[in-house]
Amino acid sequence: MSNSHTTTGNKSESLKESTHRVQDALQELGRAGRDAASEVIGVARDTASDRLEKGRKQVVAARDQVAGYISENPVKSVLIASAAGAVLGAFLARRR
Repeated sequence: MSNSHTTTGNKSESLKESTHRVQDALQELGRAGRDAASEVIGVARDTASDRLEKGRKQVVAARDQVAGYISENPVKSVLIASAAGAVLGAFLARRR
């Protein structure tokens, strides 16, 4: 009977050790997943920031180019703006 009791105790201890190893492995897997996700988020953040800055520079360059054109061709610019306004006004008037 004591041999049966000892065998059951050994199995119980072995099961506890296995459970702890599985828990440790799961915790390590969770840490690895969290670290990988953090890295992906960091790369995405950097990429988005770079693209935003590139877009901002393109908008500033386009604005400067338009401002330069208007300064060099003021009469032509006013005529183009007037024509665009007339077309837009006619389009909006039709919709009503």
